[in-house]
Amino acid sequence: MFKFLIKHRLLIVVISLALIVSAVLIYCFIINQSASSIIKLEPGKQFYFAYGSNMSLDNMNGRCGTGAKVIGPALLADYELTFDKRGYANIIPQAGQQVWGVAWQIDQHCLKALDRYEGYPRMYNRQAVQVALRQQTITAIVYIEPADQSGGRPSRSYMNNRVIPGAKENGLPAEWVKKLEQY
Repeated sequence: MFKFLIKHRLLIVVISLALIVSAVLIYCFIINQSASSIIKLEPGKQFYFAYGSNMSLDNMNGRCGTGAKVIGPALLADYELTFDKRGYANIIPQAGQQVWGVAWQIDQHCLKALDRYEGYPRMYNRQAVQVALRQQTITAIVYIEPADQSGGRPSRSYMNNRVIPGAKENGLPAEWVKKLEQY
């Protein structure tokens, strides 16, 4: 055995170095993957969670232009999707329920545009919520009407032309899209 080791020591050194280099490369890959998946908020911007017509890329572009950047599907726990008396999407606190939506990164111009569109503070209130996004929890603002305004039914046009397309184009889960289609 000793003769074998002496005779093949160069081969053993090369194999050992290859194993070390492989381990270092794998470690660097894992670290880079973890770092690249961390969602960073750009200076002067904030996260916004959309669950109705603002999930749509076209709708948000029309309201905010370049001031809104889609981050991806997000999940809000302990809330339920409802519709206000006018038939527009709303959410209310409800333990054990969840609402899928889209997380956006928005600037101050977009926030002001959304405030106008949502009728803040007359119709919708703005509040901070915790949403799950890519194995992280982020704080995002959301627009919510008072619970006593809930109880309406959405129009087929609202759902088919404004809400469901946004859910599909942003890759929300198929079971959530199916639920939206049932309203």
